Amino acid sequence: MVYCRKVTGVAIEAVAGCPKLTHLDLGFMDITDRCIASIVTHLDLRILKLTFCSKITDAGAAAVARGCPRLEYIDMTKCGLTDVGASSLAALPLVRLTLSQCMLLTDTGICAVARGCPTLRELSVSQCDLLTDASICAVAD
Repeated sequence: MVYCRKVTGVAIEAVAGCPKLTHLDLGFMDITDRCIASIVTHLDLRILKLTFCSKITDAGAAAVARGCPRLEYIDMTKCGLTDVGASSLAALPLVRLTLSQCMLLTDTGICAVARGCPTLRELSVSQCDLLTDASICAVAD
């Protein structure tokens, strides 16, 4: 559903009625934390892409962490994520994580991910201007 600008949260929430759905791409859509929270409680997602969903914040990340205990990949590029949201995601069995262009993300959030995600194999944090060597060293440990 990438770039479906006229599709609203009402239709997106209807996706919750598809319990066999394991992959969901909502990139570039005008959706909110509330919308994500209503979806993830009904689906057993393995892959979730929220690329450029700028209204998704730490609350949305926390809802995903609670509602998708088997999530393996999440893309939150350019979402309104901070260290709090990244720390929520650290509880998931992630193999891939994309947090590129999350401009409020610091070493604290990435260090939490590094500690909490032992299965992580791919991490993308490009254009996260507040990250320093500490983040990279934590991931390397």
